[in-house]
This record gives sequence, C-alpha cells and structure tokens, in this order.
Amino acid sequence: MTSGRCLFRPSIATGICSVSCNPISHAGCSGGFVCYAAHGWALPGMVRIISTTCASPEGGAVDAPCVNPSDCGPLSMCIELNSVRVCRAICLDDPDCDTGEICQLLDMPALDVDGQPLGFCRLPPGST
Repeated sequence: MTSGRCLFRPSIATGICSVSCNPISHAGCSGGFVCYAAHGWALPGMVRIISTTCASPEGGAVDAPCVNPSDCGPLSMCIELNSVRVCRAICLDDPDCDTGEICQLLDMPALDVDGQPLGFCRLPPGST
C-alpha cells in the first residue's frame, strides 16, 4: 500500500497522510474503482502533495494531457514534464517501462508501494 493522501512541507520534511491504496494492484479500492497516484504542488514552491485516490477506471492514454489523476488511465499518473502535465505510465523500476524509457522515481518526498519507491516512465534526460 502507499502512504495515501499526504500534505508535505519540504522545509520540515514531514506530512499528514490519510487513506491508502495501491496504484499497481488497486488494493484499498472497492466498487470497481482503481487506485490513482497524484504528484504536484498545492502552493508552488511551498507545499508538495503526494497522494493516492480511488476513482472509476477511465482516463486518457500515456502522453495525453491531464489535470487530475483520473484524467489518466489505470497504471498511469498525471506528471508535469517540461511545464506540461501529461499522463505517464507508473513504474517501480526500469523493466516496468517501454524499451528506451527509464523509471524516474518521484522526488522527495517519495510515494512508495509496499516500501518500494514509485516512479513514472520517461525518455532518459537529453533524449529526443
């Protein structure tokens, strides 16, 4: 399971977390819902939110534009890359990603799945 919804204050590296679910196995969700992971800022540069939430299994494909976690399909999350929010596949390690992509672990504070840091698939930095 993940740490659930968390509100973190980077300056003191602590947070408050709520309900947990697993964005890979969807454990912790019921009624046909799946677990989505979310990553973003509540207040730019001040408070980072790392969260999981249960929602209906809908959403866009990898690389589709997104605003909310449920805008992406299951096993993907909404990530800001190069100032644009897009859906990216979630991963625990490089083999979880498509050929040529790497698993970029979420930065501090990390969201973990059963103690293993969660990341998203992307092209290596400097790739075209």
